[in-house]
Amino acid sequence: MTMKQEFKCYTYICDNCKVDLHKDADVSGWSDEDYLEEVKEEGDWITDNGKDYCVDCYRYDDNDKLIIDESRKDKYKE
Repeated sequence: MTMKQEFKCYTYICDNCKVDLHKDADVSGWSDEDYLEEVKEEGDWITDNGKDYCVDCYRYDDNDKLIIDESRKDKYKE
């Protein structure tokens, strides 16, 4: 007998382009928040002033100032 069961899982959504951290992954989220943090760091995502950004939405200028690529704003918003 199979049993369907609900469980909570977590992901990150880029605050700029709205892409999901797991967009091209085999999983849609993680139930372990600590492991999710590791996945985020390995994917080179950053958090700045409480907002999360994917690797495609930010860069640093010559003075190490964070620059957010506004041209990608809401690119993946559904």
